[in-house]
Amino acid sequence: MTATEAPVRPAAPRAGRVAGPATGRLLLLELRRNAMPWILPLIAVLFWFDSYRPSTAVPPIWALRTFWNMGQGHTIIDFGPFVAGVAAWMGSRDGRRGTADLLTATPRPRWAAQLATWAATAIWAVGAYLVFVGVLFAVYARQGVQGSPPWWWVAVGAAAVTAFSAAGFAVGALYPSRFAAPLAAFGAFLALVMSSQTG
Repeated sequence: MTATEAPVRPAAPRAGRVAGPATGRLLLLELRRNAMPWILPLIAVLFWFDSYRPSTAVPPIWALRTFWNMGQGHTIIDFGPFVAGVAAWMGSRDGRRGTADLLTATPRPRWAAQLATWAATAIWAVGAYLVFVGVLFAVYARQGVQGSPPWWWVAVGAAAVTAFSAAGFAVGALYPSRFAAPLAAFGAFLALVMSSQTG
């Protein structure tokens, strides 16, 4: 057989592509193995005690009811430190387990896998925030609260939860230790307390 009669091999796929079905499967995998669902019952109890119960003493007007829990930032105080802590825990997972060197040899870029982990954490956190606020607004509506709900406060809260998850994940990815999660949670709590004290 001569070289001209040899079958032509197909070209190898390019390694630079990130989006596709494999990215979706990676995101679903990260959604399943994320630590955020384990902390949501604690956040729900805190949300009920800190955001809902004190607001029921206010007259039944949307602006007054939501000013207590959203305007003064109680819903963000309930979510922010826990979201930052869990995001830091997820960001430091590979460094804590000593698998960061193993993952550098995979064909997928390391930042793509980290992005999927952060996105799963942010999806859980923002989804839970929207569900909790939706239940809160439904309860207010059943109580006959007058006026219209301030939807922009909900959007600001969802953006804040996303920002806390990004900041916490960055702490965990840059400082992969078991102390990254408490450090990120305490830092988020300190930032919230300082911002509420300074107005």
